[in-house]
Amino acid sequence: MSVANHTISRQPLWSKVAEAIEADIADGHWLGSLPGEHQLTNHYGVGRRSIRSALQRLEERGIIGKSPGKPRQILTDNPRASSVSVIPDHVLLLSPYAEEQGITKSRILFNRTFEELSKRGIQLVPRRVEVKTAKALDRNLGQLKEQFPRSVWLLHDCSGAVQRWCQNRGERALVLGVSDPEVSFTSVDMDAEKVISRSVSRLEKVGHDLSRVMMLMRREPGKLNQTACDLFVEELRQRTFKDTSSLKKRILLHDEANLIDLLRERLGKKDPPTALLCWRTHDAIRVVTFLTHQGVSIPKNLSVISCGSSPTMAFIHPSITRFLSPTLDYERCFLHQLIQLLEGDNSSGRNYRFVPEFLEGETVTNPQIVT
Repeated sequence: MSVANHTISRQPLWSKVAEAIEADIADGHWLGSLPGEHQLTNHYGVGRRSIRSALQRLEERGIIGKSPGKPRQILTDNPRASSVSVIPDHVLLLSPYAEEQGITKSRILFNRTFEELSKRGIQLVPRRVEVKTAKALDRNLGQLKEQFPRSVWLLHDCSGAVQRWCQNRGERALVLGVSDPEVSFTSVDMDAEKVISRSVSRLEKVGHDLSRVMMLMRREPGKLNQTACDLFVEELRQRTFKDTSSLKKRILLHDEANLIDLLRERLGKKDPPTALLCWRTHDAIRVVTFLTHQGVSIPKNLSVISCGSSPTMAFIHPSITRFLSPTLDYERCFLHQLIQLLEGDNSSGRNYRFVPEFLEGETVTNPQIVT
């Protein structure tokens, strides 16, 4: 099932039961303690399994005490219980990309995000946000806030204006990408300059002619992507002393659908690239799959670098002598920070920045925390 289909999946029954019990506690229907499981099953008209799962959720959130098999004490003096809406109904995935692109831009990352959210009965809702005017932005984000009042905001490559709006409105948010200096949200990003520099250095170290290195980049409005392209050109300029205009031709800009056609054309030329630098994990997977299964004539000693998480090594073709991946597998850190936020952890201001160290065929998480 695709992630897009996941977003419209139904909320689990036990999650609805937990919300009903929580609402009844807030309304004063249950005082002091909850009745036993048998009475609760009769009251809410569901099976005991759903009741037990709901009670476990309320227990994890600190709303009721731990006493399996006995009436659960209502922890009204617990500061976490005083806020009925700690666990949100939705996570809003905001990005400058079209909604389908936004959720597939890093399919591996958001598939795993969905799995974690679905365990908690939370829906992942992608929305595109375009910053045209301050008034339009305020209107659009205000409508989202009204439509999804109990939500956490996941700001993926969002502009500073979007980040500042969320902070000024007191929203709970996590930044995936470059954090605006005026906001105090926790962010998880990569050090783009070091990614490019170390990627090119690595290719040079293993014997590649830098005149035959090509970078693959999707045409999209993300600031990080443009920064990466500029850094790639500058890195080659410093090492080869060639003019910027000619170096820009080393970037293969694609529109997703035409990636393979453009790559096939480049590989068929007289002096094809011998190294492919894939900025997105999704591109790396598609490229290696194409090279493996389409009977393509692969340039000798071809190297492929994935600047994101390493795709499974099962994709690698024997003719591809090297598959290099930097340690940018930050999904574990990102998911941990998101879960902390979902569960009411309001600590913020940390920037988890990942720096690449190359290993052949392996990926190791290696964040540098910038407070």
